[in-house]
Amino acid sequence: MSFLQPAYLWGLLALAIPIIIHLFYFRRVKKVYFSNTRFLQAVKQSTRQRLRLKHYLILASRLLFVAFLVLAFAQPFIPAAQKELPGSGVAIYLDNSLSMSNEVAPGLSALDEGIDRITQIVSLFPEGTRYRLLTNSFKAGAANWLDGQALLDQLTEVKTVGIGRNFNEVVKRLRSYDNAALGGQTQSSTQFFISDFQRNNYTEGTTKADTASRMLLVPLAFENTANVMVDSLYLEDPFLINGIANTLNLRLRNTGAEDVQDLIVRFFVNDVQVSSTSLSLNAESTAQAQFPLNMALQNINQCRISFEEFPVAFDNDFYFTLALAGRINILEIAPEQGAYISGVYGNTNLFNYRFASPDNLDYSLLAQADFVVLNGLSAPDQALRAALLNYVQTQQRPLLV
Repeated sequence: MSFLQPAYLWGLLALAIPIIIHLFYFRRVKKVYFSNTRFLQAVKQSTRQRLRLKHYLILASRLLFVAFLVLAFAQPFIPAAQKELPGSGVAIYLDNSLSMSNEVAPGLSALDEGIDRITQIVSLFPEGTRYRLLTNSFKAGAANWLDGQALLDQLTEVKTVGIGRNFNEVVKRLRSYDNAALGGQTQSSTQFFISDFQRNNYTEGTTKADTASRMLLVPLAFENTANVMVDSLYLEDPFLINGIANTLNLRLRNTGAEDVQDLIVRFFVNDVQVSSTSLSLNAESTAQAQFPLNMALQNINQCRISFEEFPVAFDNDFYFTLALAGRINILEIAPEQGAYISGVYGNTNLFNYRFASPDNLDYSLLAQADFVVLNGLSAPDQALRAALLNYVQTQQRPLLV
């Protein structure tokens, strides 16, 4: 016989209490007053045996009551002769994507709640049940069968990862494990899916359930969805040039059901904070901020938008790069240089303008040009037409006629 809660067996020490009561309570001296001692011997002989039997019955009932009460809490059971369940097992998928860092209760993340659910699942199945644990990492060892204790030990290593899996991927991976394990003889007869069930990962029309397995979905509902994320950002002027003022426009989105007040947003360029602002966002709305770009920049700049917001913290840093706009090479081919084209592309900070006549054209300039303007050419010669056709086909750059 085994016990589910063997610690309660310490309660059997309470059996000493009825014994102590029996030894001391029933031996107390009682005074009986009577006027005639002639009947004393007869009364003593007639009641002693009945009293002793009564005391023993009371003692036995008290001992049995305490013993059965302790055994009820200890939950005894008789283990089966065959501890392993041949041909079947329990497969558990635990979603450990970054969204599982959200809280389902104060101070309790969805991932921790999922781990607690797995612990409860292990306690519900017989001792010899075999388990398989699959997470979003899809590690090679996930195909192995584990006993209950090995599964609980493996749960201590589960952390959130930046990998999302949809329902189709998970189901197909579990089926591949079932088909490969022990030549197809051992399969997961019960499958648990523990996740927050994001809409983009669990949609209608997914893989059909396998009739050979029971698929049980264990949803983890967030107590209060709260998250602020970067919706979009863009430059006021798409050409970023040193010495010319520009502005970075930022839009933040609050997907939560509560307002966010005085959120500090910081802007970093090459790991140096260059600006910051404070924003307040209403529930399920957006807010915009602007950061001036009036500092000296490198050709390639590593930038970051950062803010502090809980409980979802994995998207509190948004990384991007800002590249200085190089000068655009403009080549005008015309019989005579006019003022219109050179005036349009006369900004030397943005454009590198060159003029060439068709009679004195260096064809190597075509390979260097980002944009070619043909102005006033009614009938280019054969060599120029071939060079322009090659420019369009190989360079795949615009040609304005």
